Amino acid sequence: MKPVRTLLASSLLALSACGCSVIPPMYMDNDKSLDPLVALQPSAASEQYDVISQARARNSVVLEIVGSKDPVRVLPLPTDGRSVFVSDLLKQSGLTKEFDRMQATLYRNSPNTLGGIRMGIHFHNRSNQITAEHDYALQAGDRLEVAELEINPFESFSDLIMPSGGNRRMVAY
Repeated sequence: MKPVRTLLASSLLALSACGCSVIPPMYMDNDKSLDPLVALQPSAASEQYDVISQARARNSVVLEIVGSKDPVRVLPLPTDGRSVFVSDLLKQSGLTKEFDRMQATLYRNSPNTLGGIRMGIHFHNRSNQITAEHDYALQAGDRLEVAELEINPFESFSDLIMPSGGNRRMVAY
């Protein structure tokens, strides 16, 4: 029995070494559902990559507003080298006034990742003010994704009871 297994294993190894496949093809030649002349359509990720590449080449950033009728905007950075921070972009674009509460994520352009490096942005509790350690300076090719944060009715009620910082103070009388 062992010589048969050894012979079978060595035969499979020899076939794979010469480039022959012992696994049958997934699609038969008579399958007409796969037309080789059908042009493939680019994915949304591919289109997004193109927009980011163009923004980087033009010293711009991409602002993506989730749920907007015009969700993608390319905004130029100052040419004199001055820094623009995430909070500056949100104020100047009017989003801090448009949204009661928001959530945002910055994707930093990187040659090692297709979508960019995800950099979380944290806001102070119940406000549109970004915490200082998450107010990143924008670079050409960055993509800022912003969405309105739905307000939970229980959170609204807790705002009346507890201060926005989440800390209760003991007051001595």
